[in-house]
Amino acid sequence: GTPGVPLVESEQDGTVAFTSDGRFLVVGTTGPTEVVDVGSGQIVQRLSSADRELQDSVNPIAVAGDHVVVGTNVATTGGVSAYVDVWNADTWTREAVLTPISGTVVTSVGISADGEKVAVGNADGTGGIWSRETKERLVTLAGQTAVLGTITFSPDAKTVATASNDGTARIYRAKPPARVTV
Repeated sequence: GTPGVPLVESEQDGTVAFTSDGRFLVVGTTGPTEVVDVGSGQIVQRLSSADRELQDSVNPIAVAGDHVVVGTNVATTGGVSAYVDVWNADTWTREAVLTPISGTVVTSVGISADGEKVAVGNADGTGGIWSRETKERLVTLAGQTAVLGTITFSPDAKTVATASNDGTARIYRAKPPARVTV
């Protein structure tokens, strides 16, 4: 086949995802996450926070509908704090910050198709599911012992699947178990 012509080239490792309308490519690198106009190849937005100093790790990203999720790892005096920002892909404004996830590095993120739940995988093999709207952790994911390299919702958002560098894949319910009063 004919080799493709790159619209954008980067010297850094990174993750990429198209926005749902296909107009933009979101590129997570070791610096600010960049939004590239697919038609022109121009960077139209840098998603970052001036009050955070980035750790040297690639920002994981996920897209669903008009929501873009970006994981950011921040060097602190005590180690690392991880933040997960949810951006509106129409206005490129921050809708929510899920913060902080202390003591570990965010390695993967996912968002449900309806944009209501955000899943986060960490370097220590743990993870969680948050409500985008309330910013509360709904479910804690545990049981794997190495980096969660992939985390994704099922189409109906009732389950989450993770894949870990420990060689395992797991499926979790995406809502907390019902409380029983005795």
